[in-house]
Amino acid sequence: MSKQDKKDNVLEFPAKRMIRQKSMLRTQEKKAVLGLSVLGLFVFTVAANQWIADFNKFGAGSRNVASIQLDNKQAIIKEHMLAREIASKENVVGFKSQEPSLKDEMIFSSLEGKYRVKSDAQRVLAVQSEDDSEARVDISDGESFVKKYISLFNDKAVHFKLTNRSDASEVYELLDQKGVVIDRLQLDKDAAGKLTQLKVL
Repeated sequence: MSKQDKKDNVLEFPAKRMIRQKSMLRTQEKKAVLGLSVLGLFVFTVAANQWIADFNKFGAGSRNVASIQLDNKQAIIKEHMLAREIASKENVVGFKSQEPSLKDEMIFSSLEGKYRVKSDAQRVLAVQSEDDSEARVDISDGESFVKKYISLFNDKAVHFKLTNRSDASEVYELLDQKGVVIDRLQLDKDAAGKLTQLKVL
């Protein structure tokens, strides 16, 4: 066999096909890596969300979102029950709120809520203004004020008597049904005639 025949019998190595296969393999590997990356990111996100949800539910922050939702749910249930109660009553235009007490009327109406009030279970012991004279209330007629609210200072008092009056103060004796003095009440005013304090002596 000649040299030329030997050359003709040699098969050429398929270099172009190998390059094409290698590039296809690389493309498939890139796709696989990208797919695994996306899957890993998804799994991490789900796990992180679950951990945050569990922490809010059972962890140190148990008084935030979950408890607010529970409070809202209870409030909604109460509103539904109240609506059913109103709907079940005939000819109900609306519910009237509780009437303000005489003490509430004195504090928030006559004194406009501008004074500190000291009281016990039975009576008002003292009324003190804040330091700001602009916030004080003008009590031009002390006798009318005492007459209206006498029972707040002593529930047994039915009458009163003015015993001392000056520009700065008025002193009243509180009398029971028999005319016996059971308490004394002093109203102090500033130069403008506004109430600075009121106290049971």
